[in-house]
Amino acid sequence: MEGRTLMEDSTVRQPNNDRLNPRLQELASSTNSMLQTLTKGRNLRAEVMKQYDNGDSPAFQS
Repeated sequence: MEGRTLMEDSTVRQPNNDRLNPRLQELASSTNSMLQTLTKGRNLRAEVMKQYDNGDSPAFQS
């Protein structure tokens, strides 16, 4: 329970978002053709946060 509460706490999530958002923006707006192929039509932020919620957060809680 304590792990779940911690991982859902805005003081943990917000710094995570603050660090990730600029990097995800750079990837999404890259002129590199390989990166464009990988990111075209995808919402990188949603995918990263889904992984955080479904993968990293439960692993930390257990």
